[in-house]
Amino acid sequence: MIQYKVSLYKLKFKLSIIAKLYIKNKMYYTKKGIKMKKIILSTLACATLMMASNAPQYEFSPMFGKTDTHDRLNVKDDLSLGGTLAIKDNYTFFDQVELAYFYTDNDYYKTVPGKTNIHRLLVSGVKNYELNDKSALYALVGAGYEKVTDEVVHADSSPAFNFGGGFKYKLTDAIALKAEARQIIREKRENTVLYNLGLAIPFGSDAKKEAPKKSNTPKVENDKKMSASNVEKSSSNSIDMNKKVISHFDFNKAILKDADKTRLKEYANYLKAFPKAKLVVEGHTDSTGAEAYNKSLGARRAMVTKAYLVDLGIDASRIRVESYGYTMPVIDNKTAEHRAQNRRSELKVFR
Repeated sequence: MIQYKVSLYKLKFKLSIIAKLYIKNKMYYTKKGIKMKKIILSTLACATLMMASNAPQYEFSPMFGKTDTHDRLNVKDDLSLGGTLAIKDNYTFFDQVELAYFYTDNDYYKTVPGKTNIHRLLVSGVKNYELNDKSALYALVGAGYEKVTDEVVHADSSPAFNFGGGFKYKLTDAIALKAEARQIIREKRENTVLYNLGLAIPFGSDAKKEAPKKSNTPKVENDKKMSASNVEKSSSNSIDMNKKVISHFDFNKAILKDADKTRLKEYANYLKAFPKAKLVVEGHTDSTGAEAYNKSLGARRAMVTKAYLVDLGIDASRIRVESYGYTMPVIDNKTAEHRAQNRRSELKVFR
């Protein structure tokens, strides 16, 4: 608890520095007549550099959309361009800290002649709710500043609060489609809703480490690849109790892959040298879905593994099956890659 509070304090301290830098830059550069756009870009750069040390995984999202302005706000609806940079958050309730910038160019006033540009800079916390391996919902909440370059009544620069939500659909491991709606509320209770569409592009060292392997080849723990010569050499010795074959499954499936079958066949040849050895096949799932369903899915994965071993000549009476559903993960279920590791069957010698 103490470590968590210290980490939370550090995050709040960094965000306060970012806010101070923004206010200081705004006051100074406005006096010098430099455009607000440059201030926003410099603030984004400072924030990114400051938080990079504690957030090695990033997600960049270029976006475009449409504004829907409240009647009190004296500007018309218009197109909006911008983007977000989300930084992985390991210290708070949120999954990411998001820096967002949205720009509306040549937005016309409702009640007076003329037009203006509007810059919106926002810092938000983002919480993700993954539905399956390809799609996820997310919610966000935060605050920032809305800069109006040519101010009139009910269309002036102001601090702002924003909240909203969206949907992401993974097109590939490197890119996802993203749609969202966020409401921006100004201090005078004037508000704008932004409807955005864009792409989410993850990058950074952690993303590379967690990227799924191209092959779902199951692992044989504490064992080298079995061959005929290996079997001959081991047949005169006692069976290795630490041997284990792990096969992985696609989401909501109980179908063995070709690579899994190859390893199971090699291990079956090894087992034939020990006809009295008893075996157990455990079925496991990720945390998606109800407990009862996952229990059933885990059983199907264990049964399909047993059935393949029986087809290879292993006596069915030697093999016991068990299902643990999502109760025994090998890693947390926070990411798609982690959930893929938990969707498995484990074949081992029964002690």
